[in-house]
Amino acid sequence: MTQLPSVPPRPSAGSPYAPRRVPLRRARRFGLVVALAFALFFAAGLAQRSLEVTVTNTSPQPISPPILISHSADYVPFAPGAPASAALAALAEEGATAGLAAEAGGAMGAYDVAVADGVLPPGASVTLRIEVREGYEHLSLLGMLVVTNDAFAFWGTDLAMAADMASNMGSDTGSDMGSGGEADAMGGSTDGGMGAASTHPPYDGIVRVYDAGSEANSEACAHIPGPPCGSHDAAPMQPGEGHVALHGGILGLGDLDPGRFDWTHPVLTVALAADAM
Repeated sequence: MTQLPSVPPRPSAGSPYAPRRVPLRRARRFGLVVALAFALFFAAGLAQRSLEVTVTNTSPQPISPPILISHSADYVPFAPGAPASAALAALAEEGATAGLAAEAGGAMGAYDVAVADGVLPPGASVTLRIEVREGYEHLSLLGMLVVTNDAFAFWGTDLAMAADMASNMGSDTGSDMGSGGEADAMGGSTDGGMGAASTHPPYDGIVRVYDAGSEANSEACAHIPGPPCGSHDAAPMQPGEGHVALHGGILGLGDLDPGRFDWTHPVLTVALAADAM
């Protein structure tokens, strides 16, 4: 069982760890720089490359050890609008990564898996190293927001598509590979939102928070693993929604204070760097 740290009071506006919004223009500019770098990488015909992916928790609550998967378009960790797998439900309800790591390790289209050593407190960063290669240019990053019933953050990007877009667009536009912009932090797309089932989540570099739909959102400490609750392997009597969809945030229905635990901004930022050869 993962040991979860205590949660400090929500940071004040002047704190460096206070909730902040990431302007969409800045996210695009960052995405363009990274995408151009990977355009050169793929153009060079390199069979395999190690990436360093640095994840920073910008939310007001801890996030379970992030899990990062490199894969082809044949693999997806979940499909919006469809039921969560048992492995995804375990991550979203308890922050458990072993099932999803094992599932990805044996799945067609998955290439490499990296898992952080511990929980990521608010304001903290962790760097994961992962292998990518041509044909396996998708990255999926997931982690539970531990002061919820079954919310998880997801960031996904398609390095090859982003590189192609960057090569064909002007210097003031680009793919949002880096971190979610303000307009899309909690938004969705036709294939990643609340609507009909999709075959895959969006791989546009935007951070979203999803509800696994495997547990009802009681917001009661009796059903929540993260501090100040600490209740593991306990679920509400009523069923969950039954499908993965964008999460509506902390609503104040139970023991949780939205002013302390809700999020109104991207809950993660993600930065990529290629290892020196």
